[in-house]
Amino acid sequence: MSSHHEGTVTENPGTSAFTGSFTTGASSLLRINGSTGGAKLNAFVNNGTHAFTGDLDNQGSLEIVSRPLNVRSTNDFLNSGFINVGSGLTLTTSGGAFTNTITGTIEGAGTVDVSSGAQFINLGTVGPGDAGTLIGRLTFVDFLPFDAQSDLNVEPDGLIPGSEHDQVVVSGSATLNGALSLAFLGGYTPQDGDTFTILTCSGTCTGSLRLRICQICPAWVWPGS
Repeated sequence: MSSHHEGTVTENPGTSAFTGSFTTGASSLLRINGSTGGAKLNAFVNNGTHAFTGDLDNQGSLEIVSRPLNVRSTNDFLNSGFINVGSGLTLTTSGGAFTNTITGTIEGAGTVDVSSGAQFINLGTVGPGDAGTLIGRLTFVDFLPFDAQSDLNVEPDGLIPGSEHDQVVVSGSATLNGALSLAFLGGYTPQDGDTFTILTCSGTCTGSLRLRICQICPAWVWPGS
């Protein structure tokens, strides 16, 4: 079932489960109210600007395609599905904890901003660009943690970060305690001495990522290994 909304949609205390696609128009507002209520999303396409004031549990896909998405809540924002932040757009979270669960994926070429006090827990996958189709640069504002169970997925197709290979940019600090997965695109073959800048921090980067998957580079030197 699909649902398209152009006006204001208010969900009051309780849990609303959208099992089809939930699409909002550019002038719409989706508001989730209540301290214990929430919304469970199967497929959410964001074309508007939204404020969530209850729990949000993304179990499917949440696409930020033409307008920013602001999640403001004292409750939790869980991503156990898929979030894609489009280029030039921002997902902003504040208040409650933002958890990318072990089954969750955050990808795209936009910005994830957790600088307004929300606790950020990353147990899942971070993949700049669009997996298998588009190389990109994904930016995190303030902080990016990698739990031991988490993955960073990077797809190189050349040496230039952001246009020829995926890159994560952290305007703040990062803690690295997960795995790095590499998948080379388009038959690209790296040469001896090639360097890929896949993650940068304006603050401190601590820890390391272990190399989990790499089709053609068993003899490479990976600084995190």
